[in-house]
Amino acid sequence: MAPQSEIPAATPCLIELPDGVEDEDWRKYRDPGPYGEEIFTIEDLVEKYPTKPWFRMQLAHLLGQRDADARALGHYEKIQNYLRDIGLPRDPVLDAFVDNYRKQFIATTEDIFQESRKQTFYQAWKPTKSFRFPLDLPQFPDGHDTLLQEWNSLKAMGSEYFAGFFQKLSIETNHLESTFLLTTSVRLLIGWLMIAINVTTVNQRSDSSRHR
Repeated sequence: MAPQSEIPAATPCLIELPDGVEDEDWRKYRDPGPYGEEIFTIEDLVEKYPTKPWFRMQLAHLLGQRDADARALGHYEKIQNYLRDIGLPRDPVLDAFVDNYRKQFIATTEDIFQESRKQTFYQAWKPTKSFRFPLDLPQFPDGHDTLLQEWNSLKAMGSEYFAGFFQKLSIETNHLESTFLLTTSVRLLIGWLMIAINVTTVNQRSDSSRHR
C-alpha cells in the first residue's frame, strides 16, 4: 500500500481507504503473494470495485514504480475521467501530476525513438545463392547420383516434363486469378497427367540405360 504522502491527489476518495470492501479482498491486497503478483491482484480489485478509484490510484502508483509508465499514465487519466463523470471537481494536485507525468513520458519516448534511429536493425539483402551452405556431405545415400541425373534431365529447358510443368503452372495461375475456373476432377486430371509424364520419362531413360 502506497503511503498517503506519495499519492499525487487531494480528493478524499483517492487517498483514503474505501468503505464496503470485503475482508477477504483486503487480505488479498495486503498479502498478494510473490513479487509481481500484486499487480494482478490490484487489477482484479479495480475491476471488482469500479466505484472505488482508490484501488486504481494504487495500481497506477505501483505501475509507475515498476517503470510501466504507459500503463500508469493510462490509469491516472482514467481516474481523472472518473472524477469528471461522477461530478466531482477537478483535483488540481492530480491534474498537475498527470500533466508533468505525460510530458516526461513523451520526452522519454521521443529520446528512445531518436536513439533507435542511430542503430541498425537490418542488413543489406543478399540472394540465397550467395550464402554458403554445406554442399559436401560425408556420404551421400545410395542412388544419389542417379536421382540427381534424372532430376537435371527433367528440369532441363525444352524437356517434356519442363513443358508440361509450365503448362500446368499456366492453367493453375489462370484458375487462381479467376480467368477461368476448373472443376475438381479436371484439376486432378492435370495433376495425374504430370505424374504420368514424369513416370514415362523416367521409364524411357531406364530402358535406354539397360540397352546400352
